[in-house]
Amino acid sequence: MILVVITFTQTPNPIPLPSLNLTKVQGLWYIVAGYPNYLYIDTMCYAAKFTVLNNTTINVTTTTITKETFFTNIFNMTVSNNGSIWSSMGDSWVWISFDPVNGTWGTFALYDTQRAFIFSRSNSLNPTIIVSQLALLQSEGYQATLSNTYFIRNNCEFG
Repeated sequence: MILVVITFTQTPNPIPLPSLNLTKVQGLWYIVAGYPNYLYIDTMCYAAKFTVLNNTTINVTTTTITKETFFTNIFNMTVSNNGSIWSSMGDSWVWISFDPVNGTWGTFALYDTQRAFIFSRSNSLNPTIIVSQLALLQSEGYQATLSNTYFIRNNCEFG
């Protein structure tokens, strides 16, 4: 007897912000939550620095510290949809939420794959905001929950 198990993963349908002021996004961000959790399980610190090169290009520098490694990745992303969709290496990322008052947090998701980040200007974020952003991700087709999202410790500082 042969048993075949097929699992279906819902394709998300994120709604990009109508526009995003790139100067408010520029600078250092800590990734305080990553979904799905298996991608980040050994991550101790994860940060991204966004530098606006012009109104259609963002330079991204990510720094990741795991239990065993430290690495940096540098690449450019092409910006469209009034700043809320960023593309690079065949992937499109969508800003689906951004702190409208102080610009201190935002949620960034891969357009057609179950993958997302919650960013914060500091290395921590109010749990109420995290829960609200997970609910937003769920409403847009991501299966992100408290149990399958990895909360990155970020007990580090980057200059």
